Amino acid sequence: MPRRQFWIIVAVIAGIGLLVLNWPDGEDDPEPGGGAPAAQQPSAPAGSPAAPAPGGATADQPAPGPGSTPTASPAPAAEPPHAPSGVTEEEPLDPAAAAGAIAAAEQFAEVWATPDPRWHDRVTALTTPALAEALVDAVPPDVPRRITGDGEVYFDAPEWARIGVPTAGGTVVVDVVVVDGKWLVSAVDWWPE
Repeated sequence: MPRRQFWIIVAVIAGIGLLVLNWPDGEDDPEPGGGAPAAQQPSAPAGSPAAPAPGGATADQPAPGPGSTPTASPAPAAEPPHAPSGVTEEEPLDPAAAAGAIAAAEQFAEVWATPDPRWHDRVTALTTPALAEALVDAVPPDVPRRITGDGEVYFDAPEWARIGVPTAGGTVVVDVVVVDGKWLVSAVDWWPE
């Protein structure tokens, strides 16, 4: 092989090596369309109005009672999501409305977590008609679950909030909405510890 061809091949290999070593790894490159990298783009929180919480009850699907085991439910979140108020890009609840929403969630959680022969009637009296219908086949708890703390607002918007009420063994997570001027539970989920 002539010397000239040898040096051309060496130069090409060296150039390719430099390109490979200096090639961007993509971590700082924006996604097509100029957005942030996919891992940093916000998404709807699990269980938000756009994406109901897995394993919970909504108007479309009933949930098991707190003492039963769901048939197919993903592992619960290690910690409840804590997001700033107004995740729906609307104004957050004012303090008086938030207090009413929390009180309604706590009242529901107390009834939800307590065995009682009239459990269904007591629970559905605190829910929207759609959730009351979904809870017809829900199983009441076998043993009471003691409420261990105050309700905490996870997400909120005018006339809607997602609130977690801690109990011994897990958290009762509810969505509350204003219906005819009264806070009612529209969805419920159980997050075991």
